[in-house]
Amino acid sequence: MDFPHLRRDTKFPDLQTVDVYEFQNTFDYTRWNEFTKVRLVNVIWNSDYSDVVKFDTNAERDAWFDSIEDYFEIDLQQACRVVPEGFIKLPIPYDVMARYNYLYVDMPIATDANHPIDFETTNGIRRWYFFIDTISYRAPNTTEVRVIPDVWMNFQNDVDINYMVLDRGHAPVAYSDVDEYLANPIANNQYLLAPDVNYGSDTIVRNADYMPFGDGEKWLVFLSTISPSDIVNIGSVSGWSSDSWTNPTYSNTGDRYGYQLQVNGYNFGDAGDYSGLSVPASNGGKDRLPNGVYAYATDAQYCFGDGNAIQGMMSRIPNFLRSVLACVVVPLDMISFIGDLIEVAGYRFYPCIGRESTAQNIELSKDMFDFPEEYQRFAKLYTFPYSSIELTDNDGRKVDVKIENTSGMHARAITSLAFPFLNMRVFFDGINGVGSESYTWQRINGSSVSKSMPNGDWYENCFDWDIPTYAVYMSGKIAYNLNNYNSMQNARRDALVGYHTSVRGTNTAMQNSIDSENTGYTNVDASATTMVTNMANTINTQIANNNAATACNTANTNSANSHGQTIMSNNNSQITSDNSSTNNCIDSTTVVENQTSIACAASTNLANINASAVNGGLGGIGMAAGALAAGATGPVGAAIVVGGSAALGAMTAATTGAANGSNSMLVAQCNASVAGATMSRNTSLAIHAEVANAANQYEMNADRSTQTSNTNNCMNTQTTNTTNCERTNTNNDATTMRANADRTRDTANANSGYTREVAILNAKEILENAQASARSRYKDSGNAAPIQIGSYTGSMSPDYYETRGIQIKVRTQSDSAIRQAGDMFARFGYALNQVWNVAESGLKLMKHFTYWKASDIWVDDRSSSNNAVNSAIETMFLKGVTVWSNPDEIGRVSIYAN
Repeated sequence: MDFPHLRRDTKFPDLQTVDVYEFQNTFDYTRWNEFTKVRLVNVIWNSDYSDVVKFDTNAERDAWFDSIEDYFEIDLQQACRVVPEGFIKLPIPYDVMARYNYLYVDMPIATDANHPIDFETTNGIRRWYFFIDTISYRAPNTTEVRVIPDVWMNFQNDVDINYMVLDRGHAPVAYSDVDEYLANPIANNQYLLAPDVNYGSDTIVRNADYMPFGDGEKWLVFLSTISPSDIVNIGSVSGWSSDSWTNPTYSNTGDRYGYQLQVNGYNFGDAGDYSGLSVPASNGGKDRLPNGVYAYATDAQYCFGDGNAIQGMMSRIPNFLRSVLACVVVPLDMISFIGDLIEVAGYRFYPCIGRESTAQNIELSKDMFDFPEEYQRFAKLYTFPYSSIELTDNDGRKVDVKIENTSGMHARAITSLAFPFLNMRVFFDGINGVGSESYTWQRINGSSVSKSMPNGDWYENCFDWDIPTYAVYMSGKIAYNLNNYNSMQNARRDALVGYHTSVRGTNTAMQNSIDSENTGYTNVDASATTMVTNMANTINTQIANNNAATACNTANTNSANSHGQTIMSNNNSQITSDNSSTNNCIDSTTVVENQTSIACAASTNLANINASAVNGGLGGIGMAAGALAAGATGPVGAAIVVGGSAALGAMTAATTGAANGSNSMLVAQCNASVAGATMSRNTSLAIHAEVANAANQYEMNADRSTQTSNTNNCMNTQTTNTTNCERTNTNNDATTMRANADRTRDTANANSGYTREVAILNAKEILENAQASARSRYKDSGNAAPIQIGSYTGSMSPDYYETRGIQIKVRTQSDSAIRQAGDMFARFGYALNQVWNVAESGLKLMKHFTYWKASDIWVDDRSSSNNAVNSAIETMFLKGVTVWSNPDEIGRVSIYAN
């Protein structure tokens, strides 16, 4: 190394070799000018570099300093070069110097621009900025000043800081917008999550947004085992009436057996015809679960209160409700209608399933956190632990959500109506993950469906609620009707069949009896008419015979008078002959009369026996017939035999026919037979007497003609009287026979009518008693406990208290903790612990000042003076520095206005 200011033979200077007196100083100091300027000013920052000012250019820097109005400036009159960090003596009184803390020096080119010293250049640093550290009094007009170069002010535009590991600062504040962050926290939290100051762990609820599930229009869903294809054919109760238990009335029909046969208003049961109802069952599965249960929705507002639809369904379609396993109440927005509307008995049902998913966005805004206005701009206050979201339901389930881990948070709800899995699941996607994955799921019916699975931790933020089920109640009467209607109708038919059978038999028996009585009366009437006719014929014959005898007697008398002995002889012969004939007639008549009497007596006895066996109603007829038979002692003709045959026929009818009618006919026939025999006998006796009297008269008075004439007249008179008597008697007998038969018929018919009335009354009582028994059972069913359809499951409290839902609570730390953290963020920014590209962002990021504190920094000092500058600047950022845009604002603006 050469030392040009030493002699060539001088060794490296040291104590042994250096001869200071031999130093060859060839520098010409007369080349220095006297124009070095020193200006004293005051600045707000100091040499610890906690605050610095960043000027974009040195020109801006110098212009600002030159604009300071309060300054003290001197021009040095001697050549003087001030080196950094040292002592200088300035011709300034101490009291003046004491008023300033900063100075800068403008030095011209040494020694001037026209005569620069060796190695001087035009781009050297001509202005230097110094902190006045200490001052010392040296003379009244001289003060010694210790100055420290302001490295940052001197070299800020001569060094480059490209990167630093930013431990804390305003850079992340400047690059984090609250609104953008809250719109998508997980995508905008890159500068916000380093651990930072924390002044409390307790949190309070700043805001709560209640998200109800189930608050919409309510629909009642019946879970039934009847499929949609079957439900339209289940039938309904028809012929509805308020009371079908009326007492029956009776009327006649036009049939022979139809008296009181028609029964009107004879009903079993109440409120209509249940015969067409059915309860079909479905098996198998639908699309997801093989449960065989279908859901039918109807508007819930019509299902409650007096006269509600459920009550109507109980009356009209109780069989449908019998198929119901449970009832649930869900909001309309939680179900999806499938298929066509179904209407049964006027009631509308919508086949439905649980809705797959509904989404509700959770949008966050600054207002929800209730921060003071000066802190609302700090995005980090919307991260944990300063703020968080708490999701709670009313069953004690709680989920804490860090806002910074959310992304477009959605609440999604899925409702299942697949009995018995009745569930409402609410979960939140967009937490701890972004997006979703798609997949395909094949269902049991062979169909496939596209699904998506959120990438976030939705299962950790899931709320499962059982959908509570409710029961409906069927009255005992309706249940009894539903269970027993067809049996009751069968019992009704059985009762009617029994009644009809009894009434027809009773009516037929009465009509048969009437027919028999009428036939008997007709027979008696015919017999009486025949008897009268026969008697008239007999009397006419008798009169003719008597007239012939009278003529004969007259002729004989006249002949006797003429012939004498001949006539007497003839008369004697005639009398003998007549006597013989008369005797024969009498004997024959007597025999027939006895036979007739015996036959009548036997018939009468048999009739009496039959009558007694039946009902003892015609005993008097036998007595009359016996009396008539006992009086018949004269001869009778062939008519007696005919009468006897009639009596025997009557007896036969009495043993086989109806007792009343047959006995009447038998007695009438017997009376007619006996009467005929009696008349015949009386006639024969009269004739015999007349012949005998005539013979005697002739024999005794054959010679007396006058006596014969008188005798003939007497005979004619007697004959007339006898025939008149016989005619009268015969007519009387016929009249009596008819009257007896008529009375017998009337009595028998009346008795038959009484018997029928009693039988029909009995049948009616039996019929009505069957109805009364059924009605008693039905009334008893009304006292039975109602039948519960479905069951109660799940917790009903959220529905009862109307609190089913999720409460989205915004929680923050206390006001004190927020203010402490907020002030730290306002003054010093956020902790970051990330590499920051300073070259890209610059150092002035905030409105007034920007704080920087690095844990590591790279300072490019290739344009500066030396490594001391590098070290000083590095130290400044490692310690932490506030970079100001305007030096006049240092310490003079609010940290909240930055």
